[in-house]
Amino acid sequence: QPLGGAHDCLQCPRGKYQADAGLPFCLPCIPGMYQADLGHTICHKCLVGRYQDQINATSCTTCPSGYSNAANGSTNCNVVPPGFYSSQGEARKCTHGYFCKGADTNQTACDPGQYANTQGSISCIQCAPGMFAESPGSIDCKDCDSDEYQRNSNATFCNKVQPGYYQSGTTTQVACPAGKAGSGGFQKCVDC
Repeated sequence: QPLGGAHDCLQCPRGKYQADAGLPFCLPCIPGMYQADLGHTICHKCLVGRYQDQINATSCTTCPSGYSNAANGSTNCNVVPPGFYSSQGEARKCTHGYFCKGADTNQTACDPGQYANTQGSISCIQCAPGMFAESPGSIDCKDCDSDEYQRNSNATFCNKVQPGYYQSGTTTQVACPAGKAGSGGFQKCVDC
């Protein structure tokens, strides 16, 4: 109560507080904090994903899309970095099989033929020749089977070794030499 001779004590208004009884004034909630109710002895910190940059605040504001903060009591939000995406004002690390450009973009699944085997990826890696990834969001590439090959990178499947050929590693099929024949697959060429 700021005036002497008062009959009743006044409560601190919203956005202010007073921790000590008997004092004739209220203190403002500082930036990063708020008080939504009357007559309280503390201000509350804004939670992660929310901020307040004004004094006497009665609430906090959610970080806009593409922005986040990492601590309670924040006075601002920062742009979400590459390798992360924004979810309700929080920066979340991109999950396996996805890449994240940061800012206000969501995480994106790697295309078939590519993979991301770590969290926080900023791009996907193409499968090497002799390997493939048939599904979006792959976390690794699979080796071609012993009766298959794939000479290209970024592959979504492996090719079967054709009759008249044999596999020479997982990246090539080779024609059987003159005087030999092959049934394809994982079989070697045999004398005619």
